[in-house]
Amino acid sequence: VDDSVQLNKEEIADGNVYASCSNMKIDGMVTGDVIAVCKSIVINGVINGDLIAVSDDVTINGEVKGSVRVAGSNLNVNGVIDHNINVLGTKISLNPNSTVGWDVLVAGVNGTFGGNINGNLHGYITSAIVSGKISKNIDLRIDDTEADANQGGLLITKDAVVGGNLTYSAKQEVRLESPSSITGPVVRQEIKNDQRGTIGARAASA
Repeated sequence: VDDSVQLNKEEIADGNVYASCSNMKIDGMVTGDVIAVCKSIVINGVINGDLIAVSDDVTINGEVKGSVRVAGSNLNVNGVIDHNINVLGTKISLNPNSTVGWDVLVAGVNGTFGGNINGNLHGYITSAIVSGKISKNIDLRIDDTEADANQGGLLITKDAVVGGNLTYSAKQEVRLESPSSITGPVVRQEIKNDQRGTIGARAASA
């Protein structure tokens, strides 16, 4: 427990790291899990286990060889997650250099998925932009009741590659820049009026 927790580049933490702090920065290696409640977390090094965190801002530039489970405002991934990402957040960004070995499960407001997901992308979100490669399926519930025709909702850009199916629930049709981006069928399940609800309310009930 401290204002600042830092593991320098040449340092190795043997075992699990438990932290409650304002700012955490890991440039070295953790052989076990990192379990943290911190305002800000930056991972530039390697975590051999899982990252389990409650934080306003989590940035991963290095590698997590297990899974990432985060609740917070912002998740920004530029590195490699060998297993799964499970995230509850306001802004979720998987940038072009990012790689996720298995699945991504989201409950959030805004999501940008520009990296490589070798499994499935699924969950609840208000708006999502997919411009990366999803090896398997996309299955999303889009809470787009407040979106207009040109903003919000679900956008699949011409650069995206989806190896499986696209299944989504939304008030609006997906904005699909190139039909050839989706290998499998595209299935829309329209949200009925009695199914409306905020992401936050559904996440809290879950």
